[in-house]
Amino acid sequence: MIDAPSSAVADAPPPLEPPRPSRVTHLAGLVSGMAILALVARRFEPQALASQLVRTGPRAALLLIPTALGLLAHALAWRTLLGKRPPTVTVRGLARIHLAAEAARVALPGGAALGELAAARGVRDLGLPLRGAVASLLRKRA
Repeated sequence: MIDAPSSAVADAPPPLEPPRPSRVTHLAGLVSGMAILALVARRFEPQALASQLVRTGPRAALLLIPTALGLLAHALAWRTLLGKRPPTVTVRGLARIHLAAEAARVALPGGAALGELAAARGVRDLGLPLRGAVASLLRKRA
């Protein structure tokens, strides 16, 4: 027989919101990303890359459309997998988490494990309990 939840648990205050990164943190990430991009671009003859982009013209932006559509589809599917969820779990938030996790998977040694950890943390930060975040990741991979 399952007992009803105690009044102490039922009356517990909601968990506190985790701190959000500051503008300084975002700026530091942007600057470091640009610096890494500049270091990598130096090795790939920037003049050749620039001339190729100029020859391609505005059509080069079309290359971003399939990636954006895939990201949106992934976020929508993930949101569906979550079932009942707090209103803080949005498609935009899930897309940002997915993008960050994919970047970790691709760029870091042991990135697959670190990417999953980043995704679990990100979903938890959106207000989903850690158990639900991990379960959604497992369902996503199945």
